[in-house]
Amino acid sequence: MRVWSVTFGELEAALAEMHDVAASKRTAFQARLKNFHRLAFPPEFEAVKGRAAQYTPAQAYEMALAVELTQLGLPPDRATTVLSWNRFETTMAARMATDTLASLGSSAGAPLQMFIYFDPNALSPLTNRPDDSVSVDAESFFYGGADVIAEYLRLFEPGTSPRLSMVNVTSMLAAFDAALPVGYLAALSSWTREVDELEYGNVDYAIARLKEARRHGLKSEAYKLALTELIETSNGRHS
Repeated sequence: MRVWSVTFGELEAALAEMHDVAASKRTAFQARLKNFHRLAFPPEFEAVKGRAAQYTPAQAYEMALAVELTQLGLPPDRATTVLSWNRFETTMAARMATDTLASLGSSAGAPLQMFIYFDPNALSPLTNRPDDSVSVDAESFFYGGADVIAEYLRLFEPGTSPRLSMVNVTSMLAAFDAALPVGYLAALSSWTREVDELEYGNVDYAIARLKEARRHGLKSEAYKLALTELIETSNGRHS
């Protein structure tokens, strides 16, 4: 059975269609996408000279998110840093969004909208936070449905940031799937389920370390390393 993957050309064409990139600006847009790779993003992506680059469902999703964060105004290095710190959150958002999209037409009621959201905190480099601390945008990043967002907006808590950036992951994936080769959503859903089952099943050392790192509340280097091992364990094995 063929494993789903997409070439750089197919990925760039899909993202250009989604973001209405003018034909005369496609070369500049391609350069922006390749700049993410120069920043080592997605983390497991490797371009081999002389061979067409192939992206797994997860890597295509992460590239789409990087473009969305760029649209929100984050420079490429910040966008890739925020996403690299929050791969579990983005994976779970994708799982819920793909489940919703798969059920369209077969269930009553309005579909669930799934969001990622965070405090962009563009002045973070000028603050008194230690240089080795996780940036505010990465630390504040989370995912949730419309009810979670509404609750965040409705209730005031002292110390809450006055800023909020968000991306509708459900809407993004619906448009992305329509622009990519057939089978993308099913392949992405399969990958997200494997990550979810690995995390909750605690089947290996990397997962145990991830749980331990998360138990301390804030994100840390241990959390990031354990999460990277988790993603590598499951990445790219879906048809």
